[in-house]
Parts: sequence; C-alpha cells; structure tokens
Amino acid sequence: MDLHRPLRQLAWRASRWFMGLCLCLCALPVRAELALTGEWLPGGPGIDAHAIATGTLDGRFEPFDPTRLRAFPRNPDGVWIRLRPAAGPWPAQALALLVRHPSVERVTLYRQAEPALSLQVLRQAPADLEPGYGRLHFPL
Repeated sequence: MDLHRPLRQLAWRASRWFMGLCLCLCALPVRAELALTGEWLPGGPGIDAHAIATGTLDGRFEPFDPTRLRAFPRNPDGVWIRLRPAAGPWPAQALALLVRHPSVERVTLYRQAEPALSLQVLRQAPADLEPGYGRLHFPL
C-alpha cells in the first residue's frame, strides 16, 4: 500500500487548480497608462480657452513631464496646462484626469465641444462626479 498516493493526488489537483487560476488572471483586462506630453503657460491678458484651442499661442508654451511632480509658479491670472497623448490621438475608452494633492485654488478643465468643468478641494463636487479625497477627479 502506497501511503503517499493521497498526498500526490492532492498536490496534482492543487497544481491544476493553481494553473487554471493563473490562466484566468491572464485573461482579465488591465488598465493601461496613457503616455502624455505636457505644456504650461502662465495666464495673462489675451490668454483664454479660445486662443489656446485655435493654436495662436502654441509657441509660448513650455514643456514639462506630466509623470513627475511639478509645482507651477504662482500667477494672479492662473496657469494654463495642456496635456496631449505622446503618440497618436486620444483613445476612445473612458479616461479620467486626477489632480492629486491640489492646493485650495480652483482647477478648470476645458474639453472640446463640452462645457468647462471647475472643481475645488474645499467645495463639494457635483453629484454626478466621483468624490475625491485629497484629489480632484475629472472624467474625460
């Protein structure tokens, strides 16, 4: 009589179960990070959403890396930030822009063909948006 046979059967069943679990996990969708390029411009007279959207101020923007923590200089007229995909057009999937640890200033997102959306840490976000604790959440 082989005393190790039940242990071998149990080990074989456990290994098949584990391999099946690994194969199932490989098939799950994974959130991909979108590589972005960033540019910023201090606000001032004549600098508005229309001027930026039409491209009249393209030569005045300064590049920055959006993946790195960056503090922009204080400016009474605010700072304009432009984010674009590093390669190709914006994907068709649902995206969100998170502003982590914002200060008390208002942050406004201008989107093409949609109204501007302004959020501030000290004010409650509209009911249709996800609440942000220590961050601002903009659906794109």
